[in-house]
Amino acid sequence: FVGGYLGFDERARHALSTSLQSLSQVSRGGAFFLNGVFGSGKSHLLGLLALLCEGVGRAYFLETHPHSAPLFQNFPKFFVVHFSLDEYDAARFSLETIIKNEVAREYQKCFGEKLVLPESGARGEYFQALEEELSKHGCEKIFIGVDELSLFLSAKEHRALQADAAWLQFLGQRAARSTSCPLHVFAALQKTVEDIGDLEAYSRAQIRLRFTTLQLSLAHMPSLIEHRLIIRK
Repeated sequence: FVGGYLGFDERARHALSTSLQSLSQVSRGGAFFLNGVFGSGKSHLLGLLALLCEGVGRAYFLETHPHSAPLFQNFPKFFVVHFSLDEYDAARFSLETIIKNEVAREYQKCFGEKLVLPESGARGEYFQALEEELSKHGCEKIFIGVDELSLFLSAKEHRALQADAAWLQFLGQRAARSTSCPLHVFAALQKTVEDIGDLEAYSRAQIRLRFTTLQLSLAHMPSLIEHRLIIRK
């Protein structure tokens, strides 16, 4: 999965390079949408970034991407949360609840103890408390990877959609801050933000300002066929 990531076309190379450059910066976070149609490699890239942040398979990755080696020399220690929203009922769960639940589950899996954070109060207080807990375990950055975001949001009714949009705005704003444990958010979208349901214009503009969209395409398919599917005798 890691060593087999191709990224032959220009858009894939740009998305990968931009993502790794951002992740390698110790003092800053970032918020990104991986946008493309079905089959464009969004989930593969999202999973690849999550594994590299966990320290899994970097040697295999560098065999096919040796030019990226300098980025990993001082790569931060990440707390990684990676999941797909197709496992959740959009009518029952808010995006904020899902992400907080996934953070708590991953924390217990990684450190063998329950994550205890303020259940009420501002969202900023939640992340400040989370950063303090993660710093105790030597974590320098937070990676949150969310797959199938557009399908999840498109299934929302108007009021719930606006609430999820406000949470996305907050995540994007938080990722832009320089904190003790900066946040990186990567979300895979089949649609663009403009095409998601009944999203209000103001919310759409605020999300677009806070997230960088990395476009992926099907241009890699001929190379995939050439290098993976055809056996030449």
